[in-house]
Amino acid sequence: MKRAAGYVATFLAGSILTAGVAWADTLVQAKAGDASIFVEGNRVSSPPKLVYDDTTYLPIWYIFQALNLLGVHYTWDGTNLSLTSDTSSQYASGSGSDSANPGNGAPLVPLSKLPYTYTSPNGMQLTIQSISRETNATVLNVTLTNGGKVAGDASMLTTFILAGNQYVGLVAQDPQFTGQLQPGTSVSGNVTLTGLPEDAKQFTLYFQLTEGYSTDRQNVTFDTTQ
Repeated sequence: MKRAAGYVATFLAGSILTAGVAWADTLVQAKAGDASIFVEGNRVSSPPKLVYDDTTYLPIWYIFQALNLLGVHYTWDGTNLSLTSDTSSQYASGSGSDSANPGNGAPLVPLSKLPYTYTSPNGMQLTIQSISRETNATVLNVTLTNGGKVAGDASMLTTFILAGNQYVGLVAQDPQFTGQLQPGTSVSGNVTLTGLPEDAKQFTLYFQLTEGYSTDRQNVTFDTTQ
């Protein structure tokens, strides 16, 4: 918790620097750039950074998305920050896991049977229209719909794939997958990840759907042989 609190302070300080606000009658200047966050040796995001007075500042959102992969989850109600942990994360054992095992409860979907739709209890809905395996890239064409009563998160930044023990991370998402998704609206476009292994017969897609303060984390396994 102390570490998380430190990240909160870091984010707030970063916000001040980003805005260029005079602090204590002194205008501070920071050097901007890009950073990388790794989980178990895999790069999961490349957030912007600010360097000021030999200290590097990162937006806390990226930190928490990385912690989420390790089974550490957070909620923020506008006043209180709460952290919880579990042992179900794919990285919890340090070796990864593959949801192609039917025993873990993940649905097994033949790739030829797309589109696939998942509707969350929080009202958000994800439809995977198609999955294309291209040279050094895996392209998901998806539709994200908010069927709930409050605004949801339009971002697909937490999406990734595990093929066996190989991590297939996010490369880019179309610009419409940013900001908030209002109730009764939807967005469609492409989410691009790195390339799947050539011999991958099954792979598991991990994603999360957030509406308001409710986050639903799910995974689905696709079979390329069917």
